[in-house]
Amino acid sequence: MHKFLALAFLIGFSNFAKATCGDDSIRTIFGEEPIASQMYRAVQKQEMGGWETGTFHTEKFYYLGALNKDNSTLIHIGYLNTVWGASCRATLRLIFMSESFKEVGQYYGIEKPELIAPNKLSIPYEEQEKTIWEFKGNLPKCLMVADDCFPLENAIAL
Repeated sequence: MHKFLALAFLIGFSNFAKATCGDDSIRTIFGEEPIASQMYRAVQKQEMGGWETGTFHTEKFYYLGALNKDNSTLIHIGYLNTVWGASCRATLRLIFMSESFKEVGQYYGIEKPELIAPNKLSIPYEEQEKTIWEFKGNLPKCLMVADDCFPLENAIAL
């Protein structure tokens, strides 16, 4: 009987000790201001943008920089990491916007890249070597990262 009670207590305590995420809706913005805040506000208005207050635990937006198309047009790069649900699940998105902060497209489920040179991103993928991707004026329909395809969503012509 004592073993049964000890086991029941251990199971109850382990469930209590597991990480859980509430709906705290903590928002954090990283990157060059005021561009980072402007882009995040625009992202929040998109169909697949920021989450509504009260529906997530944390949301971190990173302004990564800008890409150049034809040496004139800027394409802003942002990254949104939203943690939600009791199991602390993360939704990850790499978002591209025009100079006027209209969405150009996004890739879902991708890890946070780093702008390493003009028009070049270094993109991590699990334990594999980072993929170096160079922007050549258009976003690929399938961004290949370590032999995995991340499809372009919400795309408009550049």
